Amino acid sequence: MNYYYLNEQREVQGPFTAEQMRRMMADGTINGNTLASEAGGANWRPLDSLHLEGDAAPETREYPEASSAVLGTCPYCSTMLVAEQVPPNCPHCGKPLHPGTESLWQNAVHAFQKYATFRGRATRREYWSFVLFSFLVHLATVIVLNMLVVLAATAGSAGALEALPDTVDTLFTIVFFLPTLAVTVRRLHDTGHTGWWAVAPYGSILLLIPLAALAYTAHDAGMALGVSMIVIAMAILGIAIYIFIQTLMPSQHGPNKYGPSLLFPRG
Repeated sequence: MNYYYLNEQREVQGPFTAEQMRRMMADGTINGNTLASEAGGANWRPLDSLHLEGDAAPETREYPEASSAVLGTCPYCSTMLVAEQVPPNCPHCGKPLHPGTESLWQNAVHAFQKYATFRGRATRREYWSFVLFSFLVHLATVIVLNMLVVLAATAGSAGALEALPDTVDTLFTIVFFLPTLAVTVRRLHDTGHTGWWAVAPYGSILLLIPLAALAYTAHDAGMALGVSMIVIAMAILGIAIYIFIQTLMPSQHGPNKYGPSLLFPRG
């Protein structure tokens, strides 16, 4: 009889004979907790509960079916999650695995709770709820501050408040920058893409340094610098469009290398 097992990336390995499985256990390639199956069946379970040919029957214990229970690894501690559905917190490290929230406010609060968390995944609902919340807060702040400036101008004391909208706008950008970047990275993870795309637009600005140096040595420095700026702007725009499209894409079914699925825990 042949046997198969799942490696740390949840890729199917095999087929192997019972003797080959024993040798791999001896050299540490796999262990008793490695999920395995007879003849590639869907009933994946820990190897120490599997009866290899020639071994004594293992102790009888209840194990969940991996076809509906293998959820992937915790994005924080890499522990394999085996359950009927994604638990609120990792049973090993205790960190939250998914928000389990529905409303705009709950998702916004969750995003701030994971203020600088770039690991794991975020659904479309979580991402766009936070984006909408940020937009509404920013819009309300701008309206209120401009109304105050107008009222102050009417009262003849606008000078003290003229700089307030710009100051508050800067503070808003600083406060919301990190959670926005983090939830964008997690949204990209949810679609199976690297989160480095979220910082790529900022990296594109670094192109200005070598391009400016080339422009300085060019015959027409002004034109060369202008072309360089256009190239950078197009690169940033292209990356921004790509990120925007990815944030609209549905969640990737099942677990991926960034963590368990939040919408499809059964894979």
